[in-house]
Amino acid sequence: MNVRSARPWLLAAALLLAPPAVAQQRTAEALFREGRELLVAGRFSEACERLEQSQRLEPRLGTQLNVAFCQQRLGKLATAWLGFRAAASAAQAEGDVSRERFASERAEALGPRVPRLMLGGAAGSSALQLSLDGSALDTAELDAEEGGLPLDPGAHTLIASAGGQEYWRTTVTLRESEQVTLAVPEPPPALTPLAPAAPGGEHASSSGFVYELGAFAGFLYAATSGSSARNSPSSIPLQGLDGDELGLTCASAPCEYLPFDSGGLLVGLSGFAGYALAPHAQLGLRVLAGLRATGGALLALGPSASLRLGRRYRLSPAVLFGTASHENRGLISAPAPGGDTELSGESTLSASLGFSLGLAAELGVELLRGPSGALVLQATPLVLFGPNGNAWLATLGAAYRWN
Repeated sequence: MNVRSARPWLLAAALLLAPPAVAQQRTAEALFREGRELLVAGRFSEACERLEQSQRLEPRLGTQLNVAFCQQRLGKLATAWLGFRAAASAAQAEGDVSRERFASERAEALGPRVPRLMLGGAAGSSALQLSLDGSALDTAELDAEEGGLPLDPGAHTLIASAGGQEYWRTTVTLRESEQVTLAVPEPPPALTPLAPAAPGGEHASSSGFVYELGAFAGFLYAATSGSSARNSPSSIPLQGLDGDELGLTCASAPCEYLPFDSGGLLVGLSGFAGYALAPHAQLGLRVLAGLRATGGALLALGPSASLRLGRRYRLSPAVLFGTASHENRGLISAPAPGGDTELSGESTLSASLGFSLGLAAELGVELLRGPSGALVLQATPLVLFGPNGNAWLATLGAAYRWN
């Protein structure tokens, strides 16, 4: 049996025969000597393992310096650099000037060779958790390193999670002296809690019911063919082509109400009720209802999708069914008694599109988020096609969206 193979038995005997503290010290010394021999022999991986074990059993400044030197020979530049810096601090605390100078010089010479990783984007957000090579990465640690995180050359895996769920992973390979900047993307809205105390809602769940109620103001323009007079026929005066009053009304002549168009301010309410089919998409029913200031109304409802675009924006296309009506001054014509000429007049006319088919596209942007939902600013263009004409609507409003 050679000396090297007998060492484990000698160590075991030392543990049995010596007091625990003495046995630990002897084991640490034996590991240190073995680590030094392996270091001289160029077997750096095994040497570092023995030296690190010795340092754990009995921390010593000399062992710490040897561990840093061994890590440098192994190519772990950042680990060695941090080790020399820690050794310099320990030597200063012990008043060991020569070792402090030695460790500081080593650290200073090694510093420019250390690769660094700088993180941007959402890296400092409290809504996400970062891990580097399987270990949690504290955001305070990011702020503490001005030039970026010192890392050993080689491949490193960075993982970003939110709400306990991984949403982004990348691997970066660093070379000696290289500085790399990575932008960590924002977590998906479905993984972002709306408030620290309330992890639920649309931003923390990929499914569930969503409700929305809002108010809007806009401009409604309608053009219709068939119409009717708002007033009774007997109150609509008719005149000849020369403008002379003839004392006739629509009660004594078959009046025809000519096509007319009009536009005016419309105010109303909007609503949406749906169910989340995916983290970024809901399907449900949308409703728009309003009154026009100069007479008329709008009522439309139908299936709608609600699609999230980024963190704050949302697009909601819809197919709507309903109708719109309007009022305005319009022209009237009627044949004169005897049929030689035509009579004309003007009255307030009202008309409806009839049962209509419409298309809408609501674009929303979140202004504020709360525990139960978000306040959304919305713009909604709408067009309706009916048997009696068409209507166009453009609105701007606000709504609260409950998750």
